[in-house]
Order: sequence, then structure tokens, then C-alpha cells
Amino acid sequence: MLVENPQQTTNEAESQSMASSSPEDAFVRALGKEPPKAFTKIGSKLYAASLIGCFCATMDGYNGSLINNLLANKNFLDCYGGSNSGLWSGLVTAMYQIGAVVAFPFVGPAVDTWGRRAGMVIASILTAGTNIQSFMGGSFLLGFGISIAVTAGPTYVVEISHPPYRGVVTAIYHTFWFTGSIIAAGAARGALDIGGNGSWRIIIWLQVLLAGIIVVVALFLPESPRWLYVNGKQTAATEMLIKFHGDGNPDSEWVKLQLNEYEEYLELDGADKRWWDYRALFRNKASIYPVITYFMSAVLDTAGYKGTVAQHNLILINNCQGFSPGRFLVRAWSTNLDAAPCFSSPI
Repeated sequence: MLVENPQQTTNEAESQSMASSSPEDAFVRALGKEPPKAFTKIGSKLYAASLIGCFCATMDGYNGSLINNLLANKNFLDCYGGSNSGLWSGLVTAMYQIGAVVAFPFVGPAVDTWGRRAGMVIASILTAGTNIQSFMGGSFLLGFGISIAVTAGPTYVVEISHPPYRGVVTAIYHTFWFTGSIIAAGAARGALDIGGNGSWRIIIWLQVLLAGIIVVVALFLPESPRWLYVNGKQTAATEMLIKFHGDGNPDSEWVKLQLNEYEEYLELDGADKRWWDYRALFRNKASIYPVITYFMSAVLDTAGYKGTVAQHNLILINNCQGFSPGRFLVRAWSTNLDAAPCFSSPI
């Protein structure tokens, strides 16, 4: 006569109940049964991995501010015989944007086929591969790489973060764009003291730093459990969740919650699963907002601030001002991470 294991029966019943309930209900249930710990040894490793993903935003912010600072540098303009307004500056800026647009068909395969880490590595190699000898081509390549980075980075950060803290970590990710733009503006302002072509060459060389860190470290990071699961690597995904989200407990509520979410995702047939479907792209009007930052030097000329030092000072102040609201917003959301679950949502 077979005797059922009460514990196994209970676990199966809970899994079925979680699968049949809404994601919000399942999240609240997991939060009540298994309150997360903000700071643990294994959790610190996850935060460190998220930091590397955030460097993609820093790299994007740096490179986005780079062109702006170059167009404000008289030595750079004299070297290439250009100006901070008109056709030449428009072409320089356009090459960066054209590279980003051309990269669109390759973003999906890079991130979905080979994984989030591989996407970050590919983007960083392309970014680090730019050079001053072929500036126009380098700008195109830079835009191409950044387009992949700004997809792989936030996707990775969101998917590896513990569900209760996912909202806060994602909010922090977006502040790293301004970190990069501040570094670029600060380096450009400081490099003015060097004089000559070194005043603009050094800020181009510095862009390799973040890209190099991502290339070296990314391959040693844990892969996104979501990507692993939907690409037929369910065992690896489960092991990752147990280790980093379940604190070593295979019966963790957080592990069950996310596995159920992944299974539901596999059953969907939406546009978000087709890398070639870009309809969602055209629903976002915010993409036009950063355009003015590329022509800040010309805007400042019009306003009467034509001095190189004055323009670099104002660009730096503008980037710092943009960073401050995001920093204070994140701080208001979570003075400490113990309050983070109150502002989180399910996967």
C-alpha cells in the first residue's frame, strides 16, 4: 500500500494554488510567508552583479555626454575643421544615432540568443573599439554598441534582482546614466587644463574604462534565470533562483513564484517574445527628449555663453542637476532596503 508524503502533497498543493492565483496575490503570499532579507552574503553578490549591469547605463550616459562635450571643445573643432552648429555637428551627432538605429535588428538576437551577459560583452567590445582616427565611423560603432548595451543592461538587472527589491534596484539603474554623463562632463572640464588635442583625446580614451570593466567581469556573473528558463535550461534557472533568491532553500516561495511566472511566459505568444517585432518602440515619445543635449554647445552659444570653460562648466552643472532628482527619489522610496517591498511589484 502506497503512503503519500504529507510534505510533498502540501508543496504540490501550494504550487498549484500559486499557479492558479494572480501574480499580485502570489507575490503578497510569498512576501508574508518568507519576508526577504535585504542584506545577506549571497545577496551582496547579487547587488554586485546588478552594479555591473548598471555600468551599461553609465556607459550610455558617458557616451551620450561625450559628443556634447566634444562639440564644446575648440581644440577638437579646430582639429577636424568643424563647428558646434550646422551640417557638420549634425552629421557627427547623426552618426551616433544612425548606429543606434542600425543596431535595432541585432539587439534582439544578441540579448535573447546568447544571453544578457553576452549582450553586455558584445556592446562593450563595440564601444571600446571606437577610435579617434576614424571619428565618424567610431561614432557609428559607438551608437551601435550602446543600443545593445541599453537593452542588455537593464534587462539583466531586472531579471536577476530579488522580486521585493526589483523596483528599487531598477530605479537606481536609471540614475547611473547621469553618473556617466557627470563623469564625462567632469573629465572634459578637467582635461581643458591639459590644452591642445590632449584636452579632447583623453575623454575619448576614458570611454574604454567602463567598457573594459564590463567585458572582463560580465562573463563571471550569474546568467539571468528568466533567460535560462525560456531557452530550455530550466535546471540551471532553478539552481540560480535557489542559490540567490531562495537562500539555498529549494522550497522557497520566491523560487516557486518566479518559476510559475516563467512557465506562464512560455505559454504566451506576444510581441515581447518576438525580437523582430518593434511596434512597442513607436509608442514611446520620450526618445526625442535627449536630442537637445547633443547640441547644448550651440544652445549655449545662442544664450551668450561662448567661452569654452564656461560651456563645460554649465554642461557639468546640467548633468549634476539631472542626477539629483533621481537620487532623492530613490532615497525617498527606500531610506533603507527593508522598506523596499512596499514599493515593489511582482515580476
